Amino acid sequence: MILCGILGVFEIVIILIFMVLVIFPAVKMVSARRRNSQYTEKLDQLERLERLFRDGSISQKEYNRQKKKLFKK
Repeated sequence: MILCGILGVFEIVIILIFMVLVIFPAVKMVSARRRNSQYTEKLDQLERLERLFRDGSISQKEYNRQKKKLFKK
């Protein structure tokens, strides 16, 4: 209870409420954005890969190999 000696119980409660209401949701939001960004990046890569395959720039074998590699990341 050293913390209670420096800060009062009221201040500690205010800090905890602030953490629950502001900091934790912000951390979750950043994490969700990062996941969405990774999803969007993989989707873009897959679309480019499909375009290359449809255009005949890469073979079916290369397309499958690259797609498998993409989803292992």
